[in-house]
Amino acid sequence: MTLVVARKVDDALVIVSDTKVANETVLRPSLLDGTLKTITISKSLCISFAGDVTVAHNALADIIVGSVCGRDNVITHLLQHQHQRAGACDFLIACHEQPVTLDKIIDGRCERDLQVAWIGDHPAFEAYQSYWANDPFAETAAYSTMDEMSIGSRMRAALDAVISDGNHPTVGNFVITARSGTLANSGFRYNPHAFGSGFHPVVNTTEPTSLLRSVGVEGGSFRYTILVPTERGIGAIAVHIFEPKLGILLCPKISWQPIILRDTTTADFINFVAEKFNLTVDGIRYS
Repeated sequence: MTLVVARKVDDALVIVSDTKVANETVLRPSLLDGTLKTITISKSLCISFAGDVTVAHNALADIIVGSVCGRDNVITHLLQHQHQRAGACDFLIACHEQPVTLDKIIDGRCERDLQVAWIGDHPAFEAYQSYWANDPFAETAAYSTMDEMSIGSRMRAALDAVISDGNHPTVGNFVITARSGTLANSGFRYNPHAFGSGFHPVVNTTEPTSLLRSVGVEGGSFRYTILVPTERGIGAIAVHIFEPKLGILLCPKISWQPIILRDTTTADFINFVAEKFNLTVDGIRYS
């Protein structure tokens, strides 16, 4: 399964989802077994799925290449696939044009013009709701404006907490955030993000010293950065995991399978993606 949550914020849209693939063919899924479940089709269209990955890939293939376009046509197309496969996969359709809309396809029907929508694992969503409601930072200045960026940060934190608690095995790996921007600055894009654990304590010294000094693999350090396309409307993310020097590209238009590059630095992985696939990605870089 999975968990995808989407929300309208004024005239903007925010979607968070995980990347884990858990099915009978992958007995012990790892970070290398993921897929992009929230796919930016264009600047104005973003589609998410939850359920059977093969069914989702078949349903989305014509949409990704542009053979099916427009809100109504996309809804009709996805409903047909869901009927054919007995509801094996559910979808969210986020359209960022006038009017801004959020629709959900589930149980053979389309629920239109939603303010908040989710698909995936119901217990995981209940946990998400609990983390959302009990966010200790909800009343702080960081969320005082409750704008698109603030809401997106809070949604990411709640989904991160669901994954971290370890109680929902079908939800995991990386959290991906997609945001549309406002109508005045329109275009779906993914948020870059970086995570790190396993650093030396900060010491009081007069010598120039990095605040982020890794304890290394032997000490349990783990760092990754999510690199995103520099242009809006491109459905791809790249992840570089620092300690194993591992690069992972998730780009459905190129391949539904993760594209793996081993023994690479962040900079070299960025260059590889640009040269091999003519795709410019960037984000927070660990030195």
